[in-house]
Amino acid sequence: MRRILILFGLLILWNPGIFSQTELGKAQAFFIYNFSRLIKWPANYSQGDFVIGVFGNSNTYENLVELTKNKKVGMQTMVVRKFSDVGELPDCHILLIAADNASKINEINQRLANKHTLIISESNGLINQGSAIDFLVVDSKLKFKMNVGNAEKYNLIVSKSLLDMAMVN
Repeated sequence: MRRILILFGLLILWNPGIFSQTELGKAQAFFIYNFSRLIKWPANYSQGDFVIGVFGNSNTYENLVELTKNKKVGMQTMVVRKFSDVGELPDCHILLIAADNASKINEINQRLANKHTLIISESNGLINQGSAIDFLVVDSKLKFKMNVGNAEKYNLIVSKSLLDMAMVN
């Protein structure tokens, strides 16, 4: 766990200049992978696959598929799925809303109202509309804002170490 946190911290401090879309996708995938270890889901979500959904077009999808290949969260195999319609959204542990679908946040909130899903957005400002985490680039560094209340309403427990790294809203 300590090694993950150190690597996570180094990524936050990494400053490659302006992010290309590919670099941004890799960095976001790495963050999401680490979020899976720093958040606790209710017991009924600890069976079956650990599902990460990507809603819309994002370079992060391919990077998540590669990064999570043959990896587990506890005893759960990590699986990444891509969706283009709100009606297709399954029960998933993490849902990344690509920037091209930010306008659908209200529909997503309705669809996931009784689920235990960590909602992450590539668009700054959605934490005020229901996402728990928003990615943003500040001074050429990938950072994330967190709204703990939005995570808690889905019965998710956020570790203190993750809160310490976040820009809390």
